[in-house]
Amino acid sequence: MGYGSRPNLGGFLRSIRDFLRPRSSLFQSETRRVVWVSRHFGYRPSEHRKTPSPTENWYNSLLLDNARQQGVFDQYADLDGIPFILPALSSVESLLAGLIAIFGDKFSKENAKRALAACQQRGLTIGEYNAQFSSLVYLVDDVEENRIEKYVLGLNPRIIRKAMSKEWLSTKSLSEKMVLATEAAAQLDILAQLPPDHSSTHQPLSAARPSALQFPHPQPPPAPRDPDAMEVDALGTRPSPSILDISRSICRSRKLCFRCLKPIIPGSHSGSINCMNAPASPEQRKTFVDKAQ
Repeated sequence: MGYGSRPNLGGFLRSIRDFLRPRSSLFQSETRRVVWVSRHFGYRPSEHRKTPSPTENWYNSLLLDNARQQGVFDQYADLDGIPFILPALSSVESLLAGLIAIFGDKFSKENAKRALAACQQRGLTIGEYNAQFSSLVYLVDDVEENRIEKYVLGLNPRIIRKAMSKEWLSTKSLSEKMVLATEAAAQLDILAQLPPDHSSTHQPLSAARPSALQFPHPQPPPAPRDPDAMEVDALGTRPSPSILDISRSICRSRKLCFRCLKPIIPGSHSGSINCMNAPASPEQRKTFVDKAQ
């Protein structure tokens, strides 16, 4: 028994209710009944899916929101053991009602469209936003380009500005866009840990302070270039890669999370996308790079 997509919701609900009806005494509390039901979300092993199902993403987003409202931000914490204060987690029937509202045949299409249109990052972490968006976006029939557009519309503008690059503009995959946004969010977290710059914005950055109305002196023409001079290697004039660039490359090659530098665990810690760990400090990142080189 497992439920991962919309077509078999009716059969899944009957199986769950038929099992629970005569066995209520087997569970210590209503919370444990809710957790037991959630363990049946997901694709069947025979379906050979490598990614979480929409129902798993939906339930995980509820757990993250429930934990976040109680001050817990560690995705490796016992999220099922934290008291359930969200209405959707208060009972099995509430959980199933939420399941029907989002995934039910009669209402799912319009409800999913409305929920997706209202899906914004706001105060969510990038991992929480990605999980919530992923639980809704594939319930709506749409092309990848529109999915990406809706995803970016809901992102924190600071993340968009940080992620803006040639790669960001050329990416045609939603999952790749999420990875780039997550890396940008991790970089913002790292920059936020740096001491503030108290220098005046009007302070000259050169060694000499120009006097008022100072005009440049004419410069002598450059000496003719020696035709026998050796060419300078163009690569030698390029700036060396930053610690962030080097650590990103190492994380990608070793399948590590760019945000916390810990190993990726499929299903629970898929890299920076759903990482709730504290970001690595600049000192930790430098030590990580030094050891890897």
